This record gives sequence, structure tokens and C-alpha cells, in this order.
Amino acid sequence: MKTLIRFGLLSTLLLGSLGCGAESSEKAAESAPVRAGGLRVKPADSPYAPARARLVIPSGTLLKVSLTGTLDTGTSSAGERFWASLSEPVVIDGKMVLQEGSLLRGRVVAVEAADRVKGVASIQLALISIVQGDRMVAITTAAFTTTADPSKTSGAVTATKGKEIHYGPETTLDFSLADSVQM
Repeated sequence: MKTLIRFGLLSTLLLGSLGCGAESSEKAAESAPVRAGGLRVKPADSPYAPARARLVIPSGTLLKVSLTGTLDTGTSSAGERFWASLSEPVVIDGKMVLQEGSLLRGRVVAVEAADRVKGVASIQLALISIVQGDRMVAITTAAFTTTADPSKTSGAVTATKGKEIHYGPETTLDFSLADSVQM
């Protein structure tokens, strides 16, 4: 008799726990992400699936940046990388796409130091990427080019070296996007 009562109690407990577990498992399965190729993917019809539209920054958008380091025609070389931060936010159709202070990576495209014959220094810069969270988004900008004032007077060759171009930290430069960018 004891055995029969134990069996009845165990059966009741077992069925009760399986029944509750099955109901919560079904609910969990409906809202749980699906594994596809080792990646977690939310079902398309899930109310939790993000409907995130990709923002586009159109070509021609002005990027006002402040240098974080120094660039100088006497010491910088072509191919050198530099960092800058946005000095103004980028707003497209009333939505802020990039915040003030966002980091950008740039490259020295060409540089000529001042010399005694020509006496003219020049530097050409371009922005190449925007830091967006933990990734870098490639961009293409029109080159920012500056040429120093010549040190020659009335066609005579000077015996002194011409003026170098020096941009210190916090120098503000304007770049224009050559191609649109999807963020």
C-alpha cells in the first residue's frame, strides 16, 4: 500500500512539474532568438526585432573637425595617419547622425616642406574613416589642401627657407564628403 501511495505522489509531482515546464518552454521558444549558423537571430515577426533603418550621410556634407595632434610640413610625411574629432554634430533631416566629439581618422595625402629654392610648403589631407562604436566606417572626403605664402620677393631667390605650415591640436579644418556614407 505504501508503495502504491508513493507511486501516486511521485506521478503527480512528475506530471505537475512537466506540465508547468512545457508551458513555460513554449512561451520561451516563441520569444527566444533562433540559432542560425552559430548566430543568434530574432524571428522576423517578433515585436523585439529591431527595425533599424540605416542612416545615410549624403555626399557634399561638411565635416568640421578639430585635430587631436600636430601636423607640420617640416615633420609630417605622406601616408602618415592622424586623428581628429567633430567640432560640430552632423545633422541630416533633423536627426543627429554623428555627435560632436566623434572621432575620425585621417591621412596625409601629400606634403612638401619649404625649401630655399621654391620656398613654398604645402600639405594635402583627407579623412578616411569615422569611429562608430567598436567599428570604423570608411569614408572618402575631398582633399583639404593648403599652400604657405611664398617667401620670394619680385622673382629673386631667397637665401632663407620659406614658411612651414603648422597645425597644432584643436586646429579646426573643414572637409567635404566626396561619397555618401551609410552609418
